This record gives sequence, C-alpha cells and structure tokens, in this order.
Amino acid sequence: MDRPGIDANGARVIRAALTLAAAVGAAVVLLALVHDATRDRVTASERAHRAAAFDRVLGNASYDNDLLADRIEVRDPEPIALDAEALASYAGNYQTIASICEVTVSDGSLLLDARTKPEMLEQLGEDEPDEPPMPLGVLAGAGDRYVVVDGPAKGMKGYFRRAADGAVDALHVGGRLAVRVRP
Repeated sequence: MDRPGIDANGARVIRAALTLAAAVGAAVVLLALVHDATRDRVTASERAHRAAAFDRVLGNASYDNDLLADRIEVRDPEPIALDAEALASYAGNYQTIASICEVTVSDGSLLLDARTKPEMLEQLGEDEPDEPPMPLGVLAGAGDRYVVVDGPAKGMKGYFRRAADGAVDALHVGGRLAVRVRP
C-alpha cells in the first residue's frame, strides 16, 4: 500500500485507525441491538423491583390501585380574588421584636414590606437589604392563609391571625408572629 507521501509507518497507523473505527462501529450497533432487544425485560424488572419496595413498606396493606401508575399531582395553591373591603382588613403595620412589617393594598392585591428595625440593624452592624415588597395572595379556606406569589420569597406561606372580635390582629411571616400595631 504505497501511496505518495505516506510511508510504511503511516500506512500502518491508518490501517489501525480504520480497524479501530470498524470495531467501535460494530460495538455501537451491537449495543443498540441488545438495548432494543432487552428494553421490555429491563423495564418489567425495574417495575417489579419498585413494586417489591412498596410491598416491603406497606406490608400486607390492601389497596385497589396500581401504586406505580396512579399519582396525585400536587400544585401550588391558587390565591383567590378578594374585594377592596376584604383586602383592607389585612392592611396595617405589624411588628416582631426585630422587624416591622407593613401590609398595603395595591392594584387589588396585598403587598408585604418587611424591614428590620433600625436598632437591630445597628446592633448587627448591617445595612438594610434593598428588598422589594412581597406580593401576597390570600388562599381559599379557613385560617386567613396566604402565599407569596412572586419574587425571591415566592411560595413562602403564612397566615393572618384574627382576634376574638374577628379583626386581624397579627401576621405570621417567616416563622415569626408579628403583632398588629395600631396607630
């Protein structure tokens, strides 16, 4: 195999490269054929393994559905629309030992502006972070629950607490109860 510009070593390298390429091609084809031929058996085996895991956890519990096929889709809660009077009942100032929370009504929804008290910032030696107010959506059902609907805290949940007379007297936010401050 003498070609102009290719010596004997070059020809051997080319032959070895072509042989290697043919072997790799054959291996890829063989692997694809084996994958295709065993796909159903592997899927059935994986399904049986998962079913056995359920059986180990549930024991002899009876159920009338296919545990591997049936599922419930869990979605984020959807806020409900409230009229201006209902929204106004939540608006106000709330405080914890370390923060001031102002709830306002804007364009038919609630906004929560949570700020650290200046004396706490001074003790910590920090500046107030520049965070935009959090838009709140009131959730359906009992308990005056809400969810933050947008921004960095999206998905955070809390609730407003009502006093015996039915008036909102506190806001649960970020794991803390902020009591309403009357002007």
